[in-house]
Amino acid sequence: MGAAARAAGRPPPPGRGGAEWGVGTADKSITTGLCPGGRLRMERLLRVLERKRLDPTYMTTHEFRFDEMERAFEVADKKLEDVLKVLIAF
Repeated sequence: MGAAARAAGRPPPPGRGGAEWGVGTADKSITTGLCPGGRLRMERLLRVLERKRLDPTYMTTHEFRFDEMERAFEVADKKLEDVLKVLIAF
């Protein structure tokens, strides 16, 4: 176990020091982000949309104004109203 882990009072990783799997992990959080390739793909997609080379309305079933964003996310998340994809207009 490293000095930082010892100072924080955390148990050693599983298989080191006899701690059971999951012991001491309740306070942990996992933070993720887009991988570089994902970020690049998203930037390319936004350029295509900005240049109007693609009309996203053909791929959407529901369109919402920016001030309706919470409702848009609810419809998409709960799959309400036979939604396929939502479009939020800025």
